[in-house]
Amino acid sequence: MDLGRRHGEDDRAQVGVELLVVFIAAVLVAAIAASLLLNTALALQAQAEETGEESLDQLTERVQVVSALGEVGDDGTIETVKLRVRTAPGADSVDLGSASVQTVGDGVEPSPSVEVVGDDDAVLTEGSDIGYVRIYGEAGLDEGEGLSPGDEVTVRLTTAAGATTTHTLRVPETLAGESVVEL
Repeated sequence: MDLGRRHGEDDRAQVGVELLVVFIAAVLVAAIAASLLLNTALALQAQAEETGEESLDQLTERVQVVSALGEVGDDGTIETVKLRVRTAPGADSVDLGSASVQTVGDGVEPSPSVEVVGDDDAVLTEGSDIGYVRIYGEAGLDEGEGLSPGDEVTVRLTTAAGATTTHTLRVPETLAGESVVEL
């Protein structure tokens, strides 16, 4: 072995080509990693925007209960409750036909349902629009029993966007001689 031998021009060129191949491979790996990171970031951003919009809808696309009236039946109990509702401030249109009602409390059935009366399309588009939700019989109040004086019932009205409005109905202590009472 000749230790004093100097590297020839051919030897140096071979090392330069190997280094160039390694450098190009490193650049390609970095480019692929960057594109994967960019795609992941864009997907996460889109998902975050969608989640934000859904959350905002759940907060704003709700209704307000303007008043609640109870119709007193022949047996002296409230057989039907009629909620007068409108869109909450900042809400877009709300379709009452796709809303659901759940009643919890004294004298109510556990099965939730809703009937919308009033407008044909039952879509509230502005704050001045008024809609009606009626709860009665098998739809929420015990058939034949109804709500008695002093009963308290919580009504949860959930729109299609998932926004929930909770309203507590309190039956007056006396219903004698009344056909309709405010709850």
